[in-house]
Amino acid sequence: MTNDFIHGDKFSFLTLCFEIWGCLFLVIIISVLLMRKIKWKKDEPRILPLYIEMFFFLISDIVLFLTYGDKSVLSYYLARISVFIYLFCEPLILLTILALIKHNIGKKISGSISEFLMSLCFSMAFAVIILIIIAPFAKMFYYISGKNNYHTKPNIAILYILYIVIMVLTIVIIIINRKIIENHLMCSLIVYLAFCLPAAIIENLINVNIGNLALTLSCIITFILYELHETQSQILYKSKIESMQMNLKISQIRPHFIHNSLTSIIYLVDKDPPEAKKALMNFSDYLRTNLDFTNKQEVITFESEFNHVKVYLSLEKLRFEDDLNIVYDINDTNFKIPILTVQPLVENAVKHGIHKSENGCGTVTISTHADQNNHVITISDDGAGFNTAILEDLDESHIGIANVRYRLKEKVNGTLSIKSTIDSGTVCTITIPRGESIENTRNR
Repeated sequence: MTNDFIHGDKFSFLTLCFEIWGCLFLVIIISVLLMRKIKWKKDEPRILPLYIEMFFFLISDIVLFLTYGDKSVLSYYLARISVFIYLFCEPLILLTILALIKHNIGKKISGSISEFLMSLCFSMAFAVIILIIIAPFAKMFYYISGKNNYHTKPNIAILYILYIVIMVLTIVIIIINRKIIENHLMCSLIVYLAFCLPAAIIENLINVNIGNLALTLSCIITFILYELHETQSQILYKSKIESMQMNLKISQIRPHFIHNSLTSIIYLVDKDPPEAKKALMNFSDYLRTNLDFTNKQEVITFESEFNHVKVYLSLEKLRFEDDLNIVYDINDTNFKIPILTVQPLVENAVKHGIHKSENGCGTVTISTHADQNNHVITISDDGAGFNTAILEDLDESHIGIANVRYRLKEKVNGTLSIKSTIDSGTVCTITIPRGESIENTRNR
């Protein structure tokens, strides 16, 4: 919107066509993001408001164009509301962009200069919002004539100058933090600013209304870049899952465990042949089930996982005998979990809890229950315990706890919490939202 909104000008009609096209495109973008709400990633809830603000920014200008010169009561109110929304959305868009950058950078922001510039930009954007709220009463930046025609005043240049300063400082913040900001977000912001900054300068200097055209083109390009990033992320995600599945498969082939189990079975052959036969069948079931499980990418029933855990513990019992006590308190089985989720935690309880305890003996307890919102699985031991601070250094590719935690989150939106006290034991708690495992299974 420029100094005198020229109704009937060819360029204005061209701009109007682009704005209508931009609104339709934004409706599609917003619909796509809303339909993907269930599996939103960390940036998507913050990106959605940005596109909603852009939509209202463009639609308000379209309404103003259509009500220009119309003296009806409806047009009278629509014109005034549209001008306010139009002006209000500009600083709001800049605030949302700054919030996106701040969220993406988090605590990694580079130096006090960036923090100062970020605070300065937020302050200026809020100052603009306050001025715009006051403007209709003080008639500071614009007025609407008796013919319902919109006109700007020369001091509206104050707003454009503030917008330009905020955008320039935002570019500086992006440059300073370029190594921290995610590439797809940085590219999208640069595209937006590359279109809108020159447009704001041109509008301020020669009163040519190209800001809305720049916004329309930038939102289209940024969404295309965002979708390309999503496609690449999906490819990487599938590759990561396949890699983790392979790592999981390899991790379950434990040479020491196989050796210890076979040694225990050999010992039983002479001492108790029927028990040896039973142990050998359990060992065969254990190996076969490991291979069967790791060839699947779906979640499985808890009962299937629990049966596998019992087979594993029966083999460990051969080795530890009375030094290993096992307690089952199973009150809930009607849910699904990712493959090999409980078994690695039980294995850690035996190997690192009981086996490394001071007296080399102890109890592993596996319990399940359901509360109003969640299915809860608890694996506890009274063994050696450990300092949980070491868990902070584990990445998602780590075969073990990080692997379990990652697959729980991705497959059933579950969580894994671990509490441990040295020389007292460890408690691992898996929490899965009720119904989540079924919904995720159907979606795959």
